[in-house]
Amino acid sequence: FDYGTTNSYYTSYRGVGAAKGISELLINELVNNGTYTVVDRSKLEQVLKQQNRSGAMDAGTAAEIGKELGVDAVLIGTITKFNIDKQSGGGSFMGIGAGSQKTKATVQIDVRLIGTASGDILATAKAVGEADQSDSNISVRGISSNSGSSNEDTLLSAAVDKAVSQMVTKLAEVSKKLG
Repeated sequence: FDYGTTNSYYTSYRGVGAAKGISELLINELVNNGTYTVVDRSKLEQVLKQQNRSGAMDAGTAAEIGKELGVDAVLIGTITKFNIDKQSGGGSFMGIGAGSQKTKATVQIDVRLIGTASGDILATAKAVGEADQSDSNISVRGISSNSGSSNEDTLLSAAVDKAVSQMVTKLAEVSKKLG
């Protein structure tokens, strides 16, 4: 996966970076789904190294490398959203106050399935995962009470899991159409 222009601060997602983390999850889910035979990423990296290429690929490069690996198609993708959005509001009157905050994580991944025989794009798919958390607080004359606790990493993980699951379902449908 490429890490598209998402303006995200979460470049160290799951300790390996968003692109690598999502790639690993997608690989695991595709293998578990059983629709596709997945070539180990280390083989891809070995071919890239032999050809003095970087990890970023266009359709033509993907087709060339796929042929060398002996596969029918190559999946390339981009993370187009990896965001946390926070909204808050509240007010007070005569020493009594209330407030709330909603935190929402959104992850979007886009993929292209490239045929190695022709280099043509056989299919495209987009998946969006979202997760949110609402927190509230009440204050009476300086004494406050809070409910909820938004953990951005937990929300992003939930959004990633939803997007990856959705993508695997879409790719299984694509496989049926391509026969």
